[in-house]
Amino acid sequence: MSESILTPQSCFRYLDKNKASIVSKFLQCNKSLTSLNLSYVKTKSCHLLKAMKETNLRKLNLCGFKSGNPKRFARSIKGIIEECRYLQQLDVSDCGINDSDIHVMTSAIETNSTLEEINLSNNLLSFQTVVAIAESVSWNPYSQLKKVFLYDTLCSGKYWTSIDILTQIEQMNPHLDLSIFEYSTGKEVFARDKQHKAIFNAMLYSRQRYENWSSSSDDSD
Repeated sequence: MSESILTPQSCFRYLDKNKASIVSKFLQCNKSLTSLNLSYVKTKSCHLLKAMKETNLRKLNLCGFKSGNPKRFARSIKGIIEECRYLQQLDVSDCGINDSDIHVMTSAIETNSTLEEINLSNNLLSFQTVVAIAESVSWNPYSQLKKVFLYDTLCSGKYWTSIDILTQIEQMNPHLDLSIFEYSTGKEVFARDKQHKAIFNAMLYSRQRYENWSSSSDDSD
């Protein structure tokens, strides 16, 4: 299996337009590439994500990927799900994704027939959005989706355990198959616990910084 890794150990690696263009051309020319890790890469270039749609990737890791434009990122992920014909595993955890971004992607999930796993952990999602994902899968007769990872998901402005999230979903729509959702079990607690409250505040601070950076990126484009 061929794999390209552009992953720093402790901080974002920034790709300017020239570097992003080089990587984009590499992706377009290398049809044998089946696994790509671009976790915690930061770029303002829109061409890099577009280039991924023309690949034969099976596994794509975009954990912590920052593009400077959340709406454009969501549209790009939608395009990747729709057009990357062999994609089986997609990781978009810790990408600052929120409800509106997921709703852009759900139409692609409704028609996708290759994706087996998608990681949405460490994002800001409501109960309604997780329900929408489950409904998208249930409406797709060709869906191969077996796992949706929801670790450390923030819902409705509070730190919730994943079990609480799924309990709420069951109450909203008891007919949905929730076996696809992968979540933590055991000693999970609410935000009133000091340690988890610190994690919760840190995630909100990270989200605020990301939105500020995105706003400045939009102004400079």
